[in-house]
Amino acid sequence: MQPRGAVSRRPRNEHPIPVRRVRQLASLAFGLKEYLTSTVDFPQARDLLAARLRDRKSNFLAVLRNLVFDNGNSPYRRLLRWAGYDYARLEQRVAGSGVEATLKCLRDAGVFISVDEFKGKRPILRPGLTIEARASDFDNPGFMGRGLAGRSSGTRSGGTRVLYDWHGLAEEAANECVLHEIHGVAAAPLALWLPAPPGVAGFRNLLMNLKFGRPPEHWFSHLRNDRVGPSLTHRMAFRYLCWTCAGMGIRAPAPEFTTLYEAARVARWLAAGDVADGRRVLRTFTSSAVRVAQAALVEGLPVAGHLVFTGGEPLTEARSEFIRSAGLEPVARYSAAETGVIAGSCDRRSSCDDMHLYTDRFAVVTRQSVADPEDPELKALLFTGLSVNHGKVLLNTELGDLGRVEERPCGCVFGQLGMETRLSRVGSREKFTVEGVSLLGSHLDRIVWTLVAAAGGSPNDYQFREVADSRGITSLWISVDPRVPIEVDGFRRAVMDGLAADGPAGPLTAQLWEQGGTLQVVRERPEVTPGFKMVPVRRESPRRHDAAGR
Repeated sequence: MQPRGAVSRRPRNEHPIPVRRVRQLASLAFGLKEYLTSTVDFPQARDLLAARLRDRKSNFLAVLRNLVFDNGNSPYRRLLRWAGYDYARLEQRVAGSGVEATLKCLRDAGVFISVDEFKGKRPILRPGLTIEARASDFDNPGFMGRGLAGRSSGTRSGGTRVLYDWHGLAEEAANECVLHEIHGVAAAPLALWLPAPPGVAGFRNLLMNLKFGRPPEHWFSHLRNDRVGPSLTHRMAFRYLCWTCAGMGIRAPAPEFTTLYEAARVARWLAAGDVADGRRVLRTFTSSAVRVAQAALVEGLPVAGHLVFTGGEPLTEARSEFIRSAGLEPVARYSAAETGVIAGSCDRRSSCDDMHLYTDRFAVVTRQSVADPEDPELKALLFTGLSVNHGKVLLNTELGDLGRVEERPCGCVFGQLGMETRLSRVGSREKFTVEGVSLLGSHLDRIVWTLVAAAGGSPNDYQFREVADSRGITSLWISVDPRVPIEVDGFRRAVMDGLAADGPAGPLTAQLWEQGGTLQVVRERPEVTPGFKMVPVRRESPRRHDAAGR
């Protein structure tokens, strides 16, 4: 009991929750019980996808009407009016030409949003038009008062606010349920290795699995269990979920703190299952999947035949091959914090990241961006949300990734439903410009990965750093994990030899970089983002650096 006159002090960084927010949380709490009660099985999920595919045009028009034209803060509304489009004209075009054809017309008219415009890093500039938009201007206005909030992992930035609600999660869960059925693991034991709140990925994946009645056995978390969130709201939401699940007889696992260097703990859970009795499934970030495979190889764990559903980062050929070397089967999923899961690989994929776009909830068109002579079909992806239940409103919007888009039939359930749009080679394509010479990062990555693999390393054991010194002169450093047995000078020479042999521009690049001392090799562990992903390139502000080769 406090003495008379004492001042009640709130813990640092704590703030009282306004009455309005308390009412909002109460509404969300009621929605949770309904969400958990009305679980979905495979036949229901398949029917939901079929209905959304049938209603694509009307769903797209509902997004335009409710989230764009009826939203006074929408940057898209101003952009459409600048391009000469009102709702009636769009309605007529969609009815006659379809969704994708309409989106291509809008793109050609200047109606698209770059990733920097979407993040609020630069204004939307078109001839005669300037829109000073903030990232929050792209939030779904219908979520005010009923949306769950989180933060993106900040792979490309410091992270942005992400909103989602029970209806949107239920839509994602249906897609995920069908994906599990396609791979024959609808009833398989599942574990997550994803961060606990305030990050979005772990909580979102847990809720999706609860929706189709398959709670994970374990939730391995990159974040400490006793640091579930910095805010009272986050803690209340998480605890309420646990209490509600317990009251309904649902086992929702608590996060188990598991650092990046404890991947063997996750690998042991996979190895504990006998494939003869059914495969196990792990859902995690792609770079974390590499760590699990590496731990299994080092400890000789029997993980062969089990599945790893990857996401959050590209599943490259190098990563896929390394994961497979441990006997695990990687399944690519394309997801973003702002959108949830966008695409997934079926059991008849033609390449490691050949994925079905979830066309019941998204449309995609492309525009030319970084040209890659090895793959001219690689273009910037512009996404449009076809559901009023997305947390972010997307209309020809870049998320920062390039990829290949093609239409191809498939005999899996997705293909039978008509989801024939395929995405592959999805990811950002970095371009280095040093000493006046530009080089696609994918070319340098291929050379370096060949050398690291030959030394027994993994795709997580190296990273590129673009470093500017105090004079503003840029160098390119290759950070190689000290555990990889290489000799620095020999490794650097081998990279330069690979550059010199890389196409017509290779010899010029190698000569200029050699003269300028541009390429350096350092022995240090690659860094991960606050969201526990590994970006391929770190770009650093000008400062004074040590000599390379340390």
